[in-house]
Amino acid sequence: MGRNDRSAHAKLVENWGKIFIYSCCYLGSLLGLFIGSIVYGEFLNGPFIGFTFIYILFIAMHIIKRKKNHVPDMDERIARNLFRFIAYASHISLAIIFISVIILGLSGEESIPLVYLFGFFIAYHWAVGIGTFIIKRT
Repeated sequence: MGRNDRSAHAKLVENWGKIFIYSCCYLGSLLGLFIGSIVYGEFLNGPFIGFTFIYILFIAMHIIKRKKNHVPDMDERIARNLFRFIAYASHISLAIIFISVIILGLSGEESIPLVYLFGFFIAYHWAVGIGTFIIKRT
């Protein structure tokens, strides 16, 4: 095995190593699901869909993160703007939650359904994620 063979092998592992790891984890989770379905007699669709979604997400992230050039992603100005955006967004979302809980409490509501709180947190995470993506790309 010569030096060129090692460098070619190292480049192959560098390019496809993580995808191989993701694929092995996915196949292992599917194997666990199938063994569980044989033992318990019921196949669970939820974990299957979740594992498939996570596998596709990791593969997409790996493909997106491959850098073609050596230009840095962020400088100090972008990092400062990103920090300020996340700080403002978290404070504003907490203020909205506190004010809405106070208003609902004063209006006579005895309980707040968790669906509304989870929906708000999901919307907050979507907004911060999209905003962060936009700030990093500008």
